[in-house]
Amino acid sequence: MTSSLPIIDMSKAYTERNELAKKVALGLENEGFIFIDNVAKLDYDGLFRACKWFFDKPIEFKRTVMRNFWNPENSNIYRGYFPITEGEPSRKEGFEFARDVRYDDVTVAKNNWFYEKFPWQKEDGEFPFKEFLQESYEILHNTALEILKLVAIGLGIEENIFEDMFLDKPCSSFRIMHYPP
Repeated sequence: MTSSLPIIDMSKAYTERNELAKKVALGLENEGFIFIDNVAKLDYDGLFRACKWFFDKPIEFKRTVMRNFWNPENSNIYRGYFPITEGEPSRKEGFEFARDVRYDDVTVAKNNWFYEKFPWQKEDGEFPFKEFLQESYEILHNTALEILKLVAIGLGIEENIFEDMFLDKPCSSFRIMHYPP
């Protein structure tokens, strides 16, 4: 039996809300996955430029944000750059970050890896890497919140039921990947 992922057109999130909500809930129930399309304000070409800008940099540059596992001089454990590991079945390198949480936020344990302060690398003025990725993170985070609302509507429960779990301090990561030839 073959099936295809339901395509969720986010441009219809307000104009055809109930129909889209049913499609989201059914897609997740039946397929387990959905394909999200037409995310407003997301600059796909800019994301490609950001990936190219970062992954074209020399390894010395990437070491400044490399995870502690590969560079013990760095304190970041959960997020940052990870290099290609030869012999691994998936030959890739990546860069992972999240929303910064203030150092003085007493509601977050200092040793909680999900909220570690990320040491962004210095930029060369060629591309606004940090600013662009942080803006993209917020766009995608808000899209995820909207999808959660659609799930709730599709399930017939209160629209904002999931919001408190993700609104203030999300622990989701944004990862860019490079699979070299």
